[in-house]
Amino acid sequence: MHLPSLTTSTTLFSLALAAALPSHPKRAGGPIPVPIPSNCTLANPLPNATNATNNNQISGYRPSTIFAATHSIYSSYFDAFLNQSAEWQQCLEQCYGYEGCKAAILAYEVAVPEGYYGGPGGELATACLMYDKFIETQDFVLAKEGRWVNETAQNIVC
Repeated sequence: MHLPSLTTSTTLFSLALAAALPSHPKRAGGPIPVPIPSNCTLANPLPNATNATNNNQISGYRPSTIFAATHSIYSSYFDAFLNQSAEWQQCLEQCYGYEGCKAAILAYEVAVPEGYYGGPGGELATACLMYDKFIETQDFVLAKEGRWVNETAQNIVC
């Protein structure tokens, strides 16, 4: 009787084991941007937005810690790589394309949280933040001076 070689046995065992294991779900990066249809309304919840130079931007406010902890569904921190209009459009369309997202914020000079991608946190970056609840004016609190600059926020109502 001829026994299969060790290599053949190992190969057959590996194939049998791989076939028996469930496949892992595919991983992806951030939410895929989806254009917002014209029948959706964008509502600006920022405090004092009517007094801002650009009606869609203001500086110095952030979502309260309680609101952010309870309703944050996705966050991305990065170095600004496009102009603000293009970054905002991508952030907003990513929110629309992410199931359950109702509000998005884009702000500059936001402290990256500790543990973000294993980092120590604290460095300042551009932030695209998404929430599963419409954010209202009273959900904002004052940020440290010089933080949360040129902030843009919208609720997506469809």
